[in-house]
Amino acid sequence: MEITRVRSTARALLVTPEREILLVRYFAHAIGRAYWITPGGGIEAGESEREAAVREVAEETGLASATIGPAVWTRSVPIPWAEPPFVQRETYFWTPTPRFEPSAAAIPTEAERREIEAYRWWRLEEIEASSERFAPRKIGALLRTLFEQGLPSSPVVAE
Repeated sequence: MEITRVRSTARALLVTPEREILLVRYFAHAIGRAYWITPGGGIEAGESEREAAVREVAEETGLASATIGPAVWTRSVPIPWAEPPFVQRETYFWTPTPRFEPSAAAIPTEAERREIEAYRWWRLEEIEASSERFAPRKIGALLRTLFEQGLPSSPVVAE
């Protein structure tokens, strides 16, 4: 089956000065699996990627007015279990932040609130040692590259 629908999204790498990253445990009910992902979501009509990232961070974590930095990764992933299926195109933005207590209180719908099971501030070493599922799959290696080499001059393709 060929997937022709595309959903564009903006995601934020919320990273503290201590190099902790906030991830959201997202439960995909359609396939019965949970993943640790960065906060973010679909770009609405008339929104830029950056505007969507600010809105999504506020909705999903309660952090208002996040300072969205440069785009560091892009990723395209098929979502064949959706009805109808689609390809999700993601842009990940470097978003430095002090550590804060995340909240799901501003998530606009009950369905979206049910998908978020937990929040956690992760250290790189914890991600690399974990057997949990992450998206992107190689987020540990991708973060290590950012921490060791700095931000890229243009976004790199994430896996």
